[in-house]
Amino acid sequence: MSYLTYIRKLWTGLALCVVFRVIVGPVVALAAQDQSPMDRAGDQLRDQLNDVMNTSVDFCDPKTVHDHYMAIITASGKLTLHHFANHRPGPDDVKSAIDKTVQDANADGDLVEDLPHVTDYENAGRRGDVKAQNDYLKMMTPAAQAQVAEHDQNYPLAIKLLTPLADAGDVNAQVRLAGIYSFGTSAFSPKYLPPPDAKVLKALLLSGMHWPPIEPPDNLPLAFKYFQSAAVTGSFFGQSGLARAYACGFGTEKNLVLGYMWFSLALAQRGVTTEMRGVTLPMKGYQKDYALDRDFLITQMNPEEIEQAKQRLTQCFKSGYKDCD
Repeated sequence: MSYLTYIRKLWTGLALCVVFRVIVGPVVALAAQDQSPMDRAGDQLRDQLNDVMNTSVDFCDPKTVHDHYMAIITASGKLTLHHFANHRPGPDDVKSAIDKTVQDANADGDLVEDLPHVTDYENAGRRGDVKAQNDYLKMMTPAAQAQVAEHDQNYPLAIKLLTPLADAGDVNAQVRLAGIYSFGTSAFSPKYLPPPDAKVLKALLLSGMHWPPIEPPDNLPLAFKYFQSAAVTGSFFGQSGLARAYACGFGTEKNLVLGYMWFSLALAQRGVTTEMRGVTLPMKGYQKDYALDRDFLITQMNPEEIEQAKQRLTQCFKSGYKDCD
């Protein structure tokens, strides 16, 4: 799966990933772009990173995905250290890389991350200004309060705030709620995280993160329900989440045909209509992650299942996502 696309997920898990992301992650984008015909060692390291990032893995197995992330971190670190040795970026370079990463993340679609007053609340928390935090909370919508509760790992409160919104048809709340309930199936679950060393733990505490991370409650049938509700509205994250649920049997009976279909429908919204093999996508965007996941899924299917999935895909799309099962 893509390295850059997980900036918004890593805060609650995979401690080494978080710290690497915050400290040197944005510079990797610069290193990847700063290609020199004379820098053969850099080109080789860059190729190694791309090879790892373009490899599809068994996304239903959190341990395998965790190991894959660690391989990405290792390859990214080698490239970054090499880049530092030849070109130490200045403040403008780093700011440019961070701005580009945020811009790419915001362009990813329908998962709203920056609701009003949430950033102000978090900054006040870093200052230890409890009064300001309470003032910001009073000005927030329930959706923003739920986002703060998620960031604080107060999952019971987040669920309490998100459930009525999701049941009323708020797609963003549906995707968030489904993500909370299915968090235990991801490589970011605390059960798959290595304990951090002293330096990493200090960096986590300074950034306002907790260790060990609090595990949200598992409820895969409810996760499936809310992914399905979001998927039929055309939500990219709802459709890709539903695809993963079908492909892995999370909260529903395993169905590779429906998994392929929902992956393909989601990817079509990002302009990806063919398998990743032989296709080069930029090092950004959830479309690359799920294209690689679909590639892995294809290896588990026979030709008849793939053909059936394509037929269902056409039927589902023509019906406006109403006739899909």
